[in-house]
Amino acid sequence: MDFEHPKDTALEGNNAFAAFLKSLGMPSNFDEPGANMSRFLDAADGHLDKSDV
Repeated sequence: MDFEHPKDTALEGNNAFAAFLKSLGMPSNFDEPGANMSRFLDAADGHLDKSDV
């Protein structure tokens, strides 16, 4: 853990988690299984507080 560079520490942890998911054969992002983010946004339309987006 690098307290002098917390962003580097966070990125390293994120990369390690993505590698862990990949080792289990799971996707680590929406693109890998072919999901289209616009479908999620369309489904959420009207259910989100626009000030949060």
